[in-house]
Amino acid sequence: MSGMIVLGSGGGLLNGETQKAIMSAVPRERSGMASGISTTSRFSGILLGFAMLSGVLATMVRSWVRTFGCGVCQHASTFADAIVAGDLPGALIGLSGSARTTGLEQAHQAFSHGFSWALLTAAVFAFISSVMVFTLMRTGRQD
Repeated sequence: MSGMIVLGSGGGLLNGETQKAIMSAVPRERSGMASGISTTSRFSGILLGFAMLSGVLATMVRSWVRTFGCGVCQHASTFADAIVAGDLPGALIGLSGSARTTGLEQAHQAFSHGFSWALLTAAVFAFISSVMVFTLMRTGRQD
């Protein structure tokens, strides 16, 4: 939950400031072009990041289910696919009583494992990007 709050607030707070910084560095007669390029590249980055992190989430959920099994379900790949798709009722179909409780716990653990890896991947990418920006901005100055 706290990770989602940090990610959501970071995106919301930085969006306006990023656009303002870009527009202040461009001559007035090029502002339309700069705005279009900025918006296109920002949304392309969001889509690419979403696809990449979704892939990490799906891969790690499937890896967890393959490693630890689903115990109570008959088809581990179907169980993992349902978890990745967010279809918890579909993942637990045919299970009742204690088997359903065990399946629910395993689904939560698998999703938590995948989500942790997705957030770790995002953090590493953000760190590497910040180091690159710092380095490039520093070498570009002629002070």
